[in-house]
Amino acid sequence: PSTTVSGSGSSFFTPSLCRTRRHASTIANPTPSQQVLDWNSFFSLRTSRRRYSLASSIVSSFATTGAMFVFLSTQPELADQLTKLI
Repeated sequence: PSTTVSGSGSSFFTPSLCRTRRHASTIANPTPSQQVLDWNSFFSLRTSRRRYSLASSIVSSFATTGAMFVFLSTQPELADQLTKLI
């Protein structure tokens, strides 16, 4: 049995943004230039987003590793302490 908020008929645990109701005057009418997102388009967008994410992760990891090597080359005593730990 779900607990309901009086008068709304929705679950108590549903976020308030999901319970709001739109009036006819606030609903935007879709224009012909807007496209409906089907599953094939969604998976295509998801694939490209994952590729960009992977590429940026690889680039940032190389940049961070390079910056750390440069930093450790300027701090020899810190580099010696780290090599002792490893």
